[in-house]
Amino acid sequence: MYVHSGVGDISYGGNIWKGVGNLGAIGAIKQSSESETAGISLTLSGIDQAIIDTTFQENFVLKEVVIHIATMQDDAKTVRVMDRLFTGFCTSADVQAGETNAVQLQVANKMDKWKNGKTDRFSHVNHLSRNPGDNFFKHLAATSTMDVRWGNTVTSQRFRY
Repeated sequence: MYVHSGVGDISYGGNIWKGVGNLGAIGAIKQSSESETAGISLTLSGIDQAIIDTTFQENFVLKEVVIHIATMQDDAKTVRVMDRLFTGFCTSADVQAGETNAVQLQVANKMDKWKNGKTDRFSHVNHLSRNPGDNFFKHLAATSTMDVRWGNTVTSQRFRY
């Protein structure tokens, strides 16, 4: 989904950006010189019940969130320059239904993912579980005991597939 803080549609980068005007809000984006990270909140209020229903059906957790800052041409419809301001991922989606329908996404900084260890391994079995039929790591275990000299055909061991 691509939205901007103005009104009306804007075409940029092959995408249509929908204007949310005053119905959208971005929480404060905090930066520090420390290695700590700060999340933000994104709120969309006064929206149709159909969007609320979609929120209950979609899984937003861990989806990428990117916030850009842009300058516009004088016509206010054409983007002059756009730069990435914040990149993160959604950690939760809170919904308020009723008189004022609203959706609030809590977004963590992308650096927060670095705090967690990876469960993926560079092995044939793990690679096949993610990419069925791709045998990229098939011979990895066999090469671990070989003396491999890249580009040297005279002293390298022969490897048979």
